[in-house]
Amino acid sequence: PHAFVVSSRIVLQFLTSGVEIVQSYWRNEISLFEQEEQKMNSAIELSARLTERASVDGDFRSRLLSDPKAAVSEELGVEVPDEVAIKVHENDMQTVHVALPATDLAEEQLEAISAGRCCCSW
Repeated sequence: PHAFVVSSRIVLQFLTSGVEIVQSYWRNEISLFEQEEQKMNSAIELSARLTERASVDGDFRSRLLSDPKAAVSEELGVEVPDEVAIKVHENDMQTVHVALPATDLAEEQLEAISAGRCCCSW
């Protein structure tokens, strides 16, 4: 009976450790997901900020259309890297623009995205 109790404790410790490892793994996965969600929310918030300003400030709207990098830099207080292109389009009653995600990204681009250096996270 005594050896069985020791064996049970060992098994219980092993199972507890396994559960802790699985919990730790999922905490890390959830944390990574939350970080990506925060980046997406940031991009949406920045886009909304630009759109809102353009809707109430005609001069800003004109600059955003004619020189998007300068207008974005001014509004957000960031320097847009030379390799990043910003294109601004106006929707009207006959035209709607849809932005599609990139495909076939180079390894360097994937690393930039995973590091949060893509889109609105300069």
